[in-house]
Amino acid sequence: TSTLFAQEFRGTLQGTIADPTNAAVSGAEVILKNEATGVERQTTTDTEGNYIFQFLPPATYSLTTRLQGFKTDQRGGIVVSLGENVRLDVQLALGQAAETVNVSAEVSTVQAE
Repeated sequence: TSTLFAQEFRGTLQGTIADPTNAAVSGAEVILKNEATGVERQTTTDTEGNYIFQFLPPATYSLTTRLQGFKTDQRGGIVVSLGENVRLDVQLALGQAAETVNVSAEVSTVQAE
């Protein structure tokens, strides 16, 4: 007999949300939006400031993070490919939630090995 391995056709986006002192921010609202379809997924950070979106179809996404007492952080152009584990850490700036910080930057792929 032989063993067949399934090829994963979805990706993952994960990261940590921190304040300006690099302390973890728990309870932050994190919204992931597929830029092509407009489909959104939402989660909140855990007690260590971590978030994760699993089983994402390959696409380009935008990530919005918000919490009372901090400026809303918005990042676009996040590419998730087949079987890829992308890490995007966010540092929130102090301010009003009505203020938005737009960031355009490269994200890194997490190497599992």
